[in-house]
Amino acid sequence: MKRLILTIALVFSGLSLFGQSDFTVGQFNIRYNNPKDVEKGAAWADRLPRICNMINYHGWDLFGAQEVLHGQLLDLLKGLDGYDYVGVGRNDGDKKGEYAPIFYKKSRMKCLQSGHFWISETPDVVGSKGWDANQCRICTWAEGVEGVTQHEMLKAYADTHGHEYADYFSAMTDGNDAMKKEYQQDAVHPNKAGYIVMEEVIQSILNK
Repeated sequence: MKRLILTIALVFSGLSLFGQSDFTVGQFNIRYNNPKDVEKGAAWADRLPRICNMINYHGWDLFGAQEVLHGQLLDLLKGLDGYDYVGVGRNDGDKKGEYAPIFYKKSRMKCLQSGHFWISETPDVVGSKGWDANQCRICTWAEGVEGVTQHEMLKAYADTHGHEYADYFSAMTDGNDAMKKEYQQDAVHPNKAGYIVMEEVIQSILNK
């Protein structure tokens, strides 16, 4: 039988991970994939693993990158541990041209909304150039990036490692992520009705 993960008091704390540990931010200009760099000993294929190893080692929770072409974006997502991104190519607002993406760790953050605009007098016009620039420039933004709750972190860990997860949280909390009054003694400890719900959750897993 798969190992069972039991979570009782922790899932009701409602604490964000931001309140418990440092939040790290970085930035990296990766340089676009220029074929001429091969002759200089700086080919993208050689730089990619070094970039990914460095970022994975430092474990930035959030970082911005520059000069990222679409193929390089896909390479980074494969080489980085547990990151997602927001951003588009500057030439067409999709996949063409350099991205200025924001990468973030999925285990630490959720992006609630994001967008982009061009640095020009007409920022909503795709590919527009600003003032005396000879290239179009794009800015990526993300809003509402917040910490992942302990419940989400534990559930993700269980899913990733093939464990069963006793999800008391979903069964016993209200819309504000607090334990329902009918299941609690003091906002943390379950009462008799709460333990009955917990037993049902456990039993549903044991019956699989």
